[in-house]
Amino acid sequence: MFGINGGEFFLIGVVALLVLGPERLPILARKAGKWTREMRAIAMEFRSGIERELGGNSLQEFKDEIDKPVSELRSTVSDIRKDFNQTSDDVQKNLNSALSDSSKGLAWTGPVAPQGPTPEDAANDLARIEAGEDLLAPQPDLAPNMTTNTPPAGLDELELGADLDD
Repeated sequence: MFGINGGEFFLIGVVALLVLGPERLPILARKAGKWTREMRAIAMEFRSGIERELGGNSLQEFKDEIDKPVSELRSTVSDIRKDFNQTSDDVQKNLNSALSDSSKGLAWTGPVAPQGPTPEDAANDLARIEAGEDLLAPQPDLAPNMTTNTPPAGLDELELGADLDD
């Protein structure tokens, strides 16, 4: 009853005896018994009233009538869930297959990043700056097709726009 085993029930009885005392505990036990009988009577009256409303059928027959459509509905929902899961798995499998197939045949056709200095070049330039060398001066280890950045001749004579004084 209520998930209480014998040891717990005994402990509750001892605590009740200590709290209420030996004079009031039997009176309380009689009242608890009376309330239990009244509750059972109310439950039986309620059950018989429902059975009368159902037309003489017992509650078990009514439950059996309800269980049949409910079980059919549950089996239908189970079948739909199974079909949905199967379809979902098929779609996921086909999508993964399509993605792996499409990525195999594609090659990058966008712009190519320009080649810049390597970390070694940057370290060499830093060493030259720290040594006080001019970075625009020719370097002996440059490749033959590379040139240094030198300003073109006659740049100071070149007019770069209209004269604003005129």
